[in-house]
Amino acid sequence: ADELRTGDRTLGDYYTVTGHPPGIWGGRGAKNLGVSGAVTEEQMELLYGLGQHPLAGQIDPQTGAKIEAKLGQRYKRFDQFDAALTKKITTAMGDFT
Repeated sequence: ADELRTGDRTLGDYYTVTGHPPGIWGGRGAKNLGVSGAVTEEQMELLYGLGQHPLAGQIDPQTGAKIEAKLGQRYKRFDQFDAALTKKITTAMGDFT
């Protein structure tokens, strides 16, 4: 937080202020996505929770078009339930008891 801190925070606040300072967008990825400033909870949910553009659904000020949610492939989702394995385990437990 030496460089990317809000104007109301001093360098020493890192050690003395409780809680977490708000995240700040930075780097080429932020520039490519067109985001800047403080990161909101909604943006984090869209990007990391759903794999969507952090400004999905908002109007792009440059083009006037709605920002699409899709960034690429959606996150892979794996089914944690394996019916065949569950059946084998249940049968083995029954045989054991």
